[in-house]
Amino acid sequence: AAVSSCLDVVTWLAPDAGAATTVGAGVNDCLAMLRSNFTFRGFTISNHVGEATLQVPRTALREVLTAALIATTDASTGPVELVLSAQLSTQQAVVSFELRPGQGSGFPAEMAYRVLEWSDVQALAQAHMVQVSRQGPLVAMTLAASTAAA
Repeated sequence: AAVSSCLDVVTWLAPDAGAATTVGAGVNDCLAMLRSNFTFRGFTISNHVGEATLQVPRTALREVLTAALIATTDASTGPVELVLSAQLSTQQAVVSFELRPGQGSGFPAEMAYRVLEWSDVQALAQAHMVQVSRQGPLVAMTLAASTAAA
């Protein structure tokens, strides 16, 4: 289990550009990476993506979704509820999340890094050929289905 965990971390640090993942597993990976930070900040997560078995490029999903989540939550003025969902076809997946007003309180975000701007998210999306849009509290990203193995 420890070796498996270490190998999983390596896939974040040195990703295989050709690897694929299912939408559901990829979203879960991103949320697992960010969950403790979000919890401390008073954010709640409602993940309605489910199993979502369509294969998509793993690095594209991980990098663009994680950047979009960080950029939008860092800009938030207080606790929010993140509601994630996905719509799948045979050709593509649209992964979206909405920020809704949250309840309670959390610790203020200590920005130990340069705050991600929406232009950073767009640059990552463009590099991975992912369409990304933001309209108010709703963010959506469209990924083409992958033919690579998971």
